[in-house]
Amino acid sequence: MNNKTCYFIFFITLSIAFTACAQKSESNRVYFYFPEPLDRKIEIPVTIDDSITANMMFDSGLRGINALMIDSSFVAAHPGLKYTDTVKPFIQTHAWSYSKTSAYLHPFSNNFKIGNTKIEFDTLQVLDWSKIIGPEKGLFGIPAKDRKSVWELNFDHNYLEVHSDSSFQLPSDCYTFPMHNDIYNWIVFPVQIKFDNGDTLTINKPFLIDTGMPQDMAIVAPAPEVNIFDKKPGAAWIPYMDLYRKRYTVKATAFNSFNIDSLCIYTVSEPPYGFYAIGLNFLKRFNVFFDLRNRIVGLQPVKQYKRLVRSNVGRFHFSTDTNPAGKIIVKLVADYDKNYFKTAGLKAGDEMVKVNGIPFKDITWEQREEFYKKDTLVFEVIRNKKPLTIVIPIDKSEDQRD
Repeated sequence: MNNKTCYFIFFITLSIAFTACAQKSESNRVYFYFPEPLDRKIEIPVTIDDSITANMMFDSGLRGINALMIDSSFVAAHPGLKYTDTVKPFIQTHAWSYSKTSAYLHPFSNNFKIGNTKIEFDTLQVLDWSKIIGPEKGLFGIPAKDRKSVWELNFDHNYLEVHSDSSFQLPSDCYTFPMHNDIYNWIVFPVQIKFDNGDTLTINKPFLIDTGMPQDMAIVAPAPEVNIFDKKPGAAWIPYMDLYRKRYTVKATAFNSFNIDSLCIYTVSEPPYGFYAIGLNFLKRFNVFFDLRNRIVGLQPVKQYKRLVRSNVGRFHFSTDTNPAGKIIVKLVADYDKNYFKTAGLKAGDEMVKVNGIPFKDITWEQREEFYKKDTLVFEVIRNKKPLTIVIPIDKSEDQRD
């Protein structure tokens, strides 16, 4: 065999080896997407028992439970997932919703994979998932029993990869943080905030890393910073369940050196959990590494950041409640200058009787959407036991994005 033949065989062998390695690396990556524009969340294709496929939401804010959540309709369509050995029934809710539904815990021994990576969960939660969060078939996070892998959320190329190779190292340009209090999705880091009037505020608290929350950052009462933000002007009031959250857009510096020109911070007065969270729009600025071996989170700045924006979200104007007598009472009118319900004269305590001649108690959500397309709304209310008509001009130029 001559030298040319030897070199040819060598390069062919080397090429095959590189191709095999590339295919192996690629097969461990699962590409995700963001269902736009109605929602902002990560959807990832998964496989159960090598034959059942579905798109499920990835939520890093599950705090390390060893459970997989699946919608009851999905289980009904796949009898192999049903279990008779029920651990216990319970009521399930979602962190950002007051909606609740019955759920059941079952032992879980099915083969659950993302790409070619098997993920082990101890239990299966079966519930009416779509009533709480959306159309996905279910939800999963990083199981607490995984203490050896590195989970990579790559926002440069939108893929999830679970690295099980013990030699895998985080990129050198990562900001790294120890996992706080032995719970892998909490980290502590400073954020220096600068308001438009020159005031500054530094927050250096444990932040929950929550891909299930679409916003940049949330501060939930009774965290003391909520009161500080409430005194600042210019907040956008965003509908939040039957209440609201306030959005403040500020300049900030995270980790003492990472500058953010437009950080959207949301303050939440209810529910009273008192915590801090960074969500999907903050995390999309980085490739995120959950290094479970070394108990470290790495944040590697991405080359190009694009915020996820919903284009169909109006502003919060007012909320109502039903009193023991069955009357619908205005609970709160948002206190900001551009709230045209406030400037027209609607007040907390007003009893809502009719809107455009339709009894308020009979109005559907579809009719409410149509109301905002009109030029004016005519409210018939009772205030201090006296009937009152309030004409509200609709501001059609109001910003509808979030």
